[in-house]
Amino acid sequence: PQFVLLPLSCIKFIITIMIQRIQTIYLLLVVGICVAMFFAPIYNGTGPQTDPLKGPQTIEFKQNEVNANVSAIDRSPGSVGRLTVVLNTLDIVIIALTIVAIGLFTARKIQLRLTRYLILFSLIYVGVLIFAVRQAGALINSTSDHYGIGMSIPFISPILLFLASLAIAKDIRIVKSADRLR
Repeated sequence: PQFVLLPLSCIKFIITIMIQRIQTIYLLLVVGICVAMFFAPIYNGTGPQTDPLKGPQTIEFKQNEVNANVSAIDRSPGSVGRLTVVLNTLDIVIIALTIVAIGLFTARKIQLRLTRYLILFSLIYVGVLIFAVRQAGALINSTSDHYGIGMSIPFISPILLFLASLAIAKDIRIVKSADRLR
């Protein structure tokens, strides 16, 4: 039982050190935002009524599902469904790489490079999200658009990642200056 306490105390010590750095807080917030995107509503749209039996055309778009009531035969929510697969994949990649970046708190240069790649992935995610919402609205010739919280919170991720990269670069400068003084 004593040998079990040693690894747990080491893990607790490492977590305490990691949380004391502001960039870890920024990176944890990015993970939280990306996880929230799986559940947040992104877009609801209503189009004109083309079939009296079916009611108005509607589409509800979340990252993990697309619910559509589309009466036009030539239109299919499949293109938006494929975009949700891309969004899910990008989201999982961002979550995984952010967790790896948090774990690289001792290798600051690699952490900085990874954080810059995460900024790029996050901007690609936002671009694909905007494109998917535009596709969903065009699918039903939307007359009434309602954007959910899932449309606004992804814009916070690149900002948090940029702040994390600034904090990591500052840590690198501090370590270099301390090494020069020695």
